[in-house]
This record gives sequence, C-alpha cells and structure tokens, in this order.
Amino acid sequence: SEVRSQKSEVRSQKSEVRSQSSEARQRAEGGFAMEKTAGIKQNLTDAGCPEESAGLIRQLLESGRLEDGLHELRVFRCDLMEELHRNQRKVDCLDYLIRQTEKEIKSNRQERR
Repeated sequence: SEVRSQKSEVRSQKSEVRSQSSEARQRAEGGFAMEKTAGIKQNLTDAGCPEESAGLIRQLLESGRLEDGLHELRVFRCDLMEELHRNQRKVDCLDYLIRQTEKEIKSNRQERR
C-alpha cells in the first residue's frame, strides 16, 4: 500500500515535470531560458562567430551544458585574439613605413632649402 502510494507520487511528479514549459525545464536543468537565446544568438553574430560554431555554443548553453559552452566561447575568443594580434603586427608594419616615409619627406624638404 505504501509502495503504491510512493509510485503514485512519483508518477504525479513526472507528470508535473512534463507539463512544465520547455523554458522552465531549461532553467531547472541549468540552461538558458528562451528569452535569453535570442540575445545569445545576436551576441555570437555580432562577435563574428561562424554559424556552425554559434549553433554548437547555443545548443550547449541552452541544454544546460554550461561548462562545455564556456569552453567553446573561450576557444572562439582565443581565435579572435590571435587574429587581432596578427592584424596588429600588420598595422605595426604600416606604421613603420608611414614614419619612414614622413622622415624621408622631412629630409627632402630640408635638403631643398
């Protein structure tokens, strides 16, 4: 009798969980709520994240796999930082040429005097 009562209670709890909205379930599982998913998608797009990577990250975050999602975010950030540094080196090269050219112009002006 007591076992039946416990089984009935468990069935009732399962039914209650099934009736929750997917948003509530995601929150209960530690994932992002639906109202945040649009923001996540937009943020990843704004960051230049490729669609495939963005989809994976969103899926991980929304399903509650926050640690895995965080790892993927950090990997993408690292890639962006490497690209930033490569571009900074290119800018540095151009800055050097600009300074050298300015010096040459100044030198040529002084020679004409």
